[in-house]
Amino acid sequence: MFAFGAHRPPPNSAKNIQRSTSTAPDVRAREKDEEVLACLGRVDAVELRDYAAQAELDFAPVEDHHTCITNVTDHILNGPGLADVPLLLGSTRDELSGMVYALSSNATDPVHTTWHRVHDRLISTGLRHDPPFVTTAEEIRKQADEAAAKLLFSSSSSLSKNKYGPLVRLASDVVFTCPTSRACNVTTASSSSSSSSNNKRRSGDWRYRWSTEAAAPGTIIPNHGAVHGAEIPVIFGTHLPDTPADTLAMTAYMQELWAWFAKHHVAGPDFNPSEPHDQPTVVDLRYNGSSHKVDVAATEVDAWCVGLLPVADRLGFTW
Repeated sequence: MFAFGAHRPPPNSAKNIQRSTSTAPDVRAREKDEEVLACLGRVDAVELRDYAAQAELDFAPVEDHHTCITNVTDHILNGPGLADVPLLLGSTRDELSGMVYALSSNATDPVHTTWHRVHDRLISTGLRHDPPFVTTAEEIRKQADEAAAKLLFSSSSSLSKNKYGPLVRLASDVVFTCPTSRACNVTTASSSSSSSSNNKRRSGDWRYRWSTEAAAPGTIIPNHGAVHGAEIPVIFGTHLPDTPADTLAMTAYMQELWAWFAKHHVAGPDFNPSEPHDQPTVVDLRYNGSSHKVDVAATEVDAWCVGLLPVADRLGFTW
């Protein structure tokens, strides 16, 4: 999930930062980081991309209860809340496509077999964090299997032996789409609340989804759809020489959108904000591979979240 916004800083945060950056160990750590970055800068970008595509690089937020919150909903509605600034929230359509295909032995194993590997990976990742209530891997596995039975393996499902699209969606929705939806819904509800609480937000929320059919050359996993981070090369314009014209056109739009929002955040970008009492939409970027944006009903994007948000909650993904 990608978000522009602000969290209320912890007490004395400036002093804490000043104190921490003045310590000798931290200075040595920064020097080491600079050495690593300098080394990476000497490696060809394509080589880095190919390594990232095959390596299981795992990193997760550090829960400090200031910049990464265990229970975002409670924090917004009952705790310190978020700074009253506009928010731009987004995710990609096929966030975990790379993980699903890797766990399927590159789309050669049956979907049922792959599903068990996927939910084991989600469980092992999710339970590293601090879920809002005590849970066990067995409880999560049962709840995830029940959700999968309804969404993937019902008699009406089009899922076949080696058709992984719905499984990619399930994994991506649990970790990214549904938590993004929850964050958007909670912040817009807080904005519209009639409560006189000091936590009431007055600023707008906008939500997008990056939804290209085939990731452009230069992205981490080409041809696996809109994988996690697939929009980053487009936003920053770090393209390979063979980048298609429509991708370059979308780069121009994305850069203009980001710059406009940074400078004119109150007015917001050139698409509709999320409104809790209306029929909210999500702007879909590169819809069907086009260089345009299309408004898609949030109910369509979030259709599986009724069944999957409880799983995401249990795993601690709804930060």
